Amino acid sequence: MLPLCNEDILREGFCVGVHYASVDRGYRIRLCKAIIEVMRQHKVQQLWEFPDPTGPRLILCPPQFRNAYVEIAKQNLSAALETEVAYRKFIYAGQPVSFGAQGRILIKQAFRGHLKVKATDDVVLFGTGGWYELWPEKDWTDRDSGHGT
Repeated sequence: MLPLCNEDILREGFCVGVHYASVDRGYRIRLCKAIIEVMRQHKVQQLWEFPDPTGPRLILCPPQFRNAYVEIAKQNLSAALETEVAYRKFIYAGQPVSFGAQGRILIKQAFRGHLKVKATDDVVLFGTGGWYELWPEKDWTDRDSGHGT
C-alpha cells in the first residue's frame, strides 16, 4: 500500500527498490543483501508484518515507520467491513518478525491465506520508502498488464 503523499516518508524512507525472492518450504523468504545492508545501516533488527487492506499483499515495515503505516492503513480500510472487524484484521493483527544474519523472514501462518502464496512460489518486495510491499510474483507481473490488483 503506497503512502499518501507523505513527504517525511519520501525524505526519510530507506525501503526502496524492487527485489525478488522465493518462499521456501518453511514459508520464509530470504531478504536480498541490499535490503539486509540498509536494515543494518538503520539499526533495524525486526520488521512489522501486516496484511495489506488494499489487496493480497503483506507489508514489511521497520518499527520507525509503523505508526505512519498504521495511519495510512486506517484510511484504506474497506467500507464493506465493520470498523471493529477491519481493525482486527488489518491493524491489530500486525506482528513483529525478526530476521537473523541470513535475512530470513517468516510469513506468519495467519497471513499466508491473505498473501495467497505457497512454498516455492516467487514473490516481489517493492519498496515504498517507509516499508516493503510483499507481492505474489504473478500479481506483480499481472499489475503491469492491467490484470492484477
